[in-house]
Amino acid sequence: MGFVQRSFPRHSMLFEREGAAARLYRPPASPHFNLRVGMQRPEDLKRFQMVLEDNMDMVKPSV
Repeated sequence: MGFVQRSFPRHSMLFEREGAAARLYRPPASPHFNLRVGMQRPEDLKRFQMVLEDNMDMVKPSV
């Protein structure tokens, strides 16, 4: 998807590309992680969400 990894503090990974960024964070004593994504264009964010849902066991949020 064109992301490049940037150096970031321990327990975090930051990826950037033109018009978008993603941060992956895992607390030191936790098996879980948090993913934060920001994109300038809403349609790119929707496409990224669909890729994640198609490739992981993620449940779509119910509104």
